[in-house]
Amino acid sequence: TTALALQAFFRLGYTNRGTHDYAKVISRGARFLKRLQQEDGRFMRGSSSRSLYGHAAATLALGEAYDGTYSPLFRKSVQAGLDAIAVLRASHGFWVEGTPDPILSVWMALPVAVAVACNARDEVRGRTPKLHVNEAMVDAIRKWVARRSGPTIEHQVALRAGVIRLRVLLGEDFGESAGLKEARERHGRLRPDGGSAAIDMADLSLGLDAFR
Repeated sequence: TTALALQAFFRLGYTNRGTHDYAKVISRGARFLKRLQQEDGRFMRGSSSRSLYGHAAATLALGEAYDGTYSPLFRKSVQAGLDAIAVLRASHGFWVEGTPDPILSVWMALPVAVAVACNARDEVRGRTPKLHVNEAMVDAIRKWVARRSGPTIEHQVALRAGVIRLRVLLGEDFGESAGLKEARERHGRLRPDGGSAAIDMADLSLGLDAFR
């Protein structure tokens, strides 16, 4: 919940810096997440869905904090979280055909994609990228996303939106990619389905991402 709340601030351009009303709240939330991180880079122990989603959300939140500040205070935690995702991938089968939980694959891919975007901006500005991202992992994510970017519409609203956001973070541009623009427009016309009237906070976060 803390990680999702922080993402709301970061995506509106607020960070822990400055004199705005939310700076102290963001600082406290970020410090809380950093204190949760263990020596192996994980934010939550165990292999339950809750712990895996929690790790992905926390790594993403701190990745967005780093994206907004380029502070070394966040970089170390983000790097450890990314390294943990690389380790978790081997045992949980993220980004492969038939993965039992494609939404979890999206959440695990998002912090990796944010790191890729940060490094790309560093290169554009003539700076050395600071985050190490496993290239095999990035390649697996790109292929997994490509398989879900055709005319076939995914049934889960979070999966549709997550794939759209991943495509943007990995370098596609709405102004240049007709396919990406069409995917977002389709997403906007569709209602959540799957038999449930409820969308949890994580799904809502991904749903809003499609319109950023």
